[in-house]
Amino acid sequence: MKTKQLSNSDLFITPVRFGTSAWEQSLAPIHRALELLGRLSHTSATILAVVLVAVIAWFDYVTGDFSLALFYLVPVVLATWNAGRVSGWFIGVLSAAAWLVGDPALSHAYAHPLMPYWNAAMLALIYAVVAHLLSTLHHLQASVGYQVAAAASTTDEALNAVELHRPDLVLMDITLAGNVNGIVAAVAIRGNFLVPVVFLTAHADDGTMERAVAAGGFGYVLKPFSGPALKGAIETALHKYQTEIESRRASNRPA
Repeated sequence: MKTKQLSNSDLFITPVRFGTSAWEQSLAPIHRALELLGRLSHTSATILAVVLVAVIAWFDYVTGDFSLALFYLVPVVLATWNAGRVSGWFIGVLSAAAWLVGDPALSHAYAHPLMPYWNAAMLALIYAVVAHLLSTLHHLQASVGYQVAAAASTTDEALNAVELHRPDLVLMDITLAGNVNGIVAAVAIRGNFLVPVVFLTAHADDGTMERAVAAGGFGYVLKPFSGPALKGAIETALHKYQTEIESRRASNRPA
């Protein structure tokens, strides 16, 4: 299926139904692995995250000239999503310490002997922020009652996620970085995949709302929003979408 190319879209996607295309079948083992990870207990998830930190630290030290700081996000995300914010913070600090231990193997020439410690502290802060945001998203998902099946920060990721997962609904921020705003991105998603879109916005002016309605939005939520407000908007949008589908089916029936 050909899709329009956009840029910089942020969306959260609700529960999905997988088809039987060759692409989806090839990803089936990954989905099964993710399901197994989702069933881990808090203790098991934390232990697995510690093991991953140790493995990444070993590779970080052995590879020498290439820092693997980004890969420490994997155990941080695993611990946070399955064991909670505190566990994510702990793994984040442990990851920063592991990076610091492996740093002497890199061919860095620091201007000050304390620079590696400063860098480790900044990494710990970044990991902590990621853990905090992910934990907040997890709590929001639990309070709303809908599963977040995928998230995307670029247009290609967004379109690929929608095409792969066939979500029930997309939450789209109207104000996006880049040349394309959320309204244009939502039009492409609606046009290509017929998925209902609910907009998130901090602006309630008439112009913004008119553009959102014209784009075929099924609702909007003002930021900052609460769990009940988001849940109400999602349920209303899903009901409107279901009504629209039934109306189309009725109109297509032979007289």
